[in-house]
Amino acid sequence: MTPSFEHERLNWLLADIVQAIAFGTNLPIEHAGSTDFQRADVERGFQPDSCFYLGDHVAVIHGQQRLDMSIDPPPDLVVEVDVTNRSLYTLPLYAAIGVPEVWRFDSAHIILYRLGGATYQEVPSITVLAGVSAADLLRFVQLAYEMPRKAWFFHMMQWAESL
Repeated sequence: MTPSFEHERLNWLLADIVQAIAFGTNLPIEHAGSTDFQRADVERGFQPDSCFYLGDHVAVIHGQQRLDMSIDPPPDLVVEVDVTNRSLYTLPLYAAIGVPEVWRFDSAHIILYRLGGATYQEVPSITVLAGVSAADLLRFVQLAYEMPRKAWFFHMMQWAESL
């Protein structure tokens, strides 16, 4: 099914939030988009709405044209936008691959998950992005509808510089 405008807009807003916070905190970042992740020991792969390599993992994958999940690390953060479909069924796949953090956005709420052992737990803030909270993320999504895009992006970067 082709994603709707609403889905894609929210996906890009969330991706821009990740990038603005990474830029504002000088955290290395590689946006891996909706890469198709497969690993031989996992029954099926996944294709997130957006995903990111952050920090030390950026140096590991930088310059690569293809990722090999048998040797390369999983993305540090996966973002899923649930406008019409639910992404809950993918959480076990992300856990099997070892994705440390997942965000789920359903047009009204952002739920943050952190991998603990073999399952995800809901958490109030994000480890991979300097402790940013779900409330912070939701506020930035709402601001995106009130501000010109460039001003919004730089506002987030400036906010992140203070973290």
